[in-house]
Amino acid sequence: MIVLKRYQMMRKCEKIHLGATAGTTLARTEETKRKYIPTELHFPSVAIVLQWTTLPIIDWLDIDSRSLEYTLLKEIGVQEVPNLQNLIERIIQEHRDEIQKQNTNGEYKIPLTLNFFVEKFSGYYYNSWKTGSFEQYQFLPSLPLGKTINESNANDVILSATVKVFKVVNPLFPSPLTEVIRLCQKHFDISLFGIRDHPSLSQAFDTMMEKKKELLTEQTASKIFAYMNGLDGLNRTFIAKVSQYNFIPLQGHANGTILLKSSQVFIRSDVTSSKTTTTETDSIDTRGLIDYVDFGVDANTFLFRVGVLSDPTPSALAELLIDRQAAYLKAPKMTRTF
Repeated sequence: MIVLKRYQMMRKCEKIHLGATAGTTLARTEETKRKYIPTELHFPSVAIVLQWTTLPIIDWLDIDSRSLEYTLLKEIGVQEVPNLQNLIERIIQEHRDEIQKQNTNGEYKIPLTLNFFVEKFSGYYYNSWKTGSFEQYQFLPSLPLGKTINESNANDVILSATVKVFKVVNPLFPSPLTEVIRLCQKHFDISLFGIRDHPSLSQAFDTMMEKKKELLTEQTASKIFAYMNGLDGLNRTFIAKVSQYNFIPLQGHANGTILLKSSQVFIRSDVTSSKTTTTETDSIDTRGLIDYVDFGVDANTFLFRVGVLSDPTPSALAELLIDRQAAYLKAPKMTRTF
C-alpha cells in the first residue's frame, strides 16, 4: 500500500514537471485552475501563511514538507517562497489596504508579507536583494520627514525606499517605523538593507536643495542647519560646492522666502544664544546691503563652518555696494548710518 501510494505521488510529480498537472490557488477560481510550469507554482503552505489567495500553488494542500515528494517537487522548481519582486508588490498592496481601512486614531499594522520577508530574508532573499535594485523600491513603512511616532498616526505612514530612509528621525529624510526597525533587528543587522543612522553631509545637502521650495523657509532652516552641523563629510570640496548655491533664507522678509549664498549673508560674532543679542549695530538698518541672520547656536555653527562670515571683508563689501546700492538707497529705512 505504501509502495503504491509513493508510486502515485511520483507519477504526480512527473506530470507537474512536464507541465501536465493543473495548479490552482487558495481561492480556487476557474481562471486559476490551469496548467503551470513548476517554477510558477508554490507550495500551499506559503500561500496559507501569507493569506495570499491568488498565489499559484500546486493542487496538493496536504503535502508534507518532510516527504520525499516535497523534496522532488522542490528540485523540479516548485517554489517555497514567492520571488522578491512579487513579494514587494504584495507588501505595497497590503499597505494600501491597511491605510484605506484606518481611521485617524487607528494603529498601523505592519503588512503580514513584510514580516514574512524579514523572517526569510537571510535564508531566501539576500542574494536577490544584493544582485537586484530592490533598494530603490518604495515598500518600507516609514514616518514622514521629521516626525516621531508620538507625532504621527496610522494615516501618516508612508512607504519609502531603503536608500532614502535613515534610522534617526531627521528633518530631511523619512525614518523607518520603530516597529520595523525592531522587526529587522530580531533577524539581521538592518544595515543589510543599506539603512544607516544618518546620511552623509553631501547627501543631506543635495536632498535639501532638491526640495528647497518645501524645506527651506525661515521657520524650518534652523532645524535643518542644526541637523547638518552634526553630520560627517565637511571638507574643502563640500564648502566650495555649497558656496555656489542659494540656500540660506533671508530672515524678516515679508514677500516670501528669499534664498541667498553663504557669501551674501552674515552672522554677528556675538551671537551665542538662540536669539540675536541687542547691540549698538542693531540700530543700523543695513538690510538689503548687509544682511545678518541668526538661526540659533548649532545652525549658526554649521553656517560658519561652510563659509558664512561675521562681517563682510572689504572686497565683499565693495561687491555688495556695487550689486545692491541702487535698491538699498531707494528702499525706506528706519535708521541709516554710514
